[in-house]
Amino acid sequence: MKHNVYRSILSKISIAVPWFGKAMLDVAIQKRGFTPDTVGPLTLLQIIDEINPKLSRHLTDCSSILLVGSAQVLADTDDQVTFVNTEAKKIISCYAGHEVKDPKEQFRILHQAGFIAPTKALKNLQVRERFDQNLKRHYNISISPIWSAGVISGVSSVIQDITIKKALENELHSSYESLEEEVHEREKIELALKNSQKASLSSAHQAGMAEIATEVLHNIGNILNSLNIGVEAIQKTINNSEHSKLILVNNMIQQHTKDLSAFLANDQKGKKIPDFLVHLEKVLSSEFKHLKVEADEVLKRVQLIKDVIASQQTHAKGGEFKEEVFIPEIVEDALAMQFNALIRHDIKVIKKFQSVAPVLAQKPKLIHVLLNLIKNSKEAMSENNAEQKILAIEIGAANDNVFIKITDSGQGIPKENLSKIFVHGFTTKPDGHGFGLHYCANALTEMGGSLSVTSDGPNKGTTFTILLPQKSALKTG
Repeated sequence: MKHNVYRSILSKISIAVPWFGKAMLDVAIQKRGFTPDTVGPLTLLQIIDEINPKLSRHLTDCSSILLVGSAQVLADTDDQVTFVNTEAKKIISCYAGHEVKDPKEQFRILHQAGFIAPTKALKNLQVRERFDQNLKRHYNISISPIWSAGVISGVSSVIQDITIKKALENELHSSYESLEEEVHEREKIELALKNSQKASLSSAHQAGMAEIATEVLHNIGNILNSLNIGVEAIQKTINNSEHSKLILVNNMIQQHTKDLSAFLANDQKGKKIPDFLVHLEKVLSSEFKHLKVEADEVLKRVQLIKDVIASQQTHAKGGEFKEEVFIPEIVEDALAMQFNALIRHDIKVIKKFQSVAPVLAQKPKLIHVLLNLIKNSKEAMSENNAEQKILAIEIGAANDNVFIKITDSGQGIPKENLSKIFVHGFTTKPDGHGFGLHYCANALTEMGGSLSVTSDGPNKGTTFTILLPQKSALKTG
């Protein structure tokens, strides 16, 4: 998905400046520590913001328009353009094939293309989105009458290029649809597995394959839960955006273009506009930063789903790729993925991280082990009061091993269940399947580590301890 957005942007730049544009784009990506294969859509959008002024000096074709601002046009009641900014001139020139200076001809071109309307046909604000087949761009167009002394004295058109925004929305929507399909597939496969287990208990091979499929579904299901929260946060930010207020203020200013100074100085509404714009800039900047963070997290979770599937495919073929993993970093990643859920359930996290050597591990499996254990701890404290919900995570080293201790203050485990806790199918949850802890124990065994559990009994909390050999110990051994 990331590389598709890169290729899309590069194709538009290359039309204008075949070698210069690609070099500039690739250098900007490299400076941020990415490659064309790893750079995300939102990072690409920031890069376009940065290099657009430089590219504009080298444009040779109108197809490479990458607007950061908006095209703005003002016209009078005689259908003549009275003001047109640089971006609007580019659009006019693209349609005409040359520079157009005549005000009436400028209006005719813009009107024919649907970017402006005559005053006689305009009574209220018109806002619409459209895809321009000629320019191959998506636009948000706001056309509004200009009022003077109660009479329409002209028309204002603000044309915003939202092509990149649309591309990112489409990418996100496609990813979300794919994930919804995964959920439906999960339900179908789980049902099929139940039927298969009843009908083929005698087949060890089929049972083994079913267990692998269950592990994949269980891990993907955990990620989908946190992914859904991220998508809902993005949707909420978009729905509650104050972008529409900017259009209202712009219309107010356009209505007073002839007496703008007096309007801003004397009118009660006009006096508030400067302070309001300062406030709005902060709000919109905050919205953008929030969307960027959430979108990056969504993409990270999508990539994690891909890693789970790739890891299990490698496992099924007999492969076992291990990489250097820094335990504090991967624990922080797991906590970040569960951050919204931990906050929502009023769980206080206490971290005690020592400096430890790296380990060799299968990263996708290890992060899913952590997600499973954190999720189990969260559920174990569901009945606690808010002040009693404490999740303690300790990282340290002992006897050439790195350990991770995850301790909750939850319902604890009865002594008779401690020996069964990692058995496939064992669960005390009404809606549980008994897959999670069994998977965790097996995954750590495959990586040369171990998983153990201790509890002093009901209502006395639980501690899970992960042990993994240090990378240096593996080399010397």
